[in-house]
Amino acid sequence: MNTRRFQVCPRYTAGAPGEVGEAAAWRLARAERDAYRRALEGPPGSAAAQRAQRAGLAGIAELWERQPEGWIVTDLLTDASIFAIPRGEWISPHLAARLGMKYRVPVRLAS
Repeated sequence: MNTRRFQVCPRYTAGAPGEVGEAAAWRLARAERDAYRRALEGPPGSAAAQRAQRAGLAGIAELWERQPEGWIVTDLLTDASIFAIPRGEWISPHLAARLGMKYRVPVRLAS
């Protein structure tokens, strides 16, 4: 069983959401960062600049690493991490706090 996977969801460049290899995920992350910067450098108040300011970079390219209780999800562009509980599973607030301390990241339900 593969314990690592890369999920992408392009926002500023052409492409479809999906699971890709590591090299493709990093390539897309670089392209998205460049397109995001170009959008912000555009004419002030333009639709592209407003959209970029509103949407940001989070959630475009993510590394999902399998753990016994769920997934550690690391955003390749923002470097933020969370612990994702599989959809449809319920955990007590006490267990969520323990998992957050164990993996040193916030705990969220996977989307």
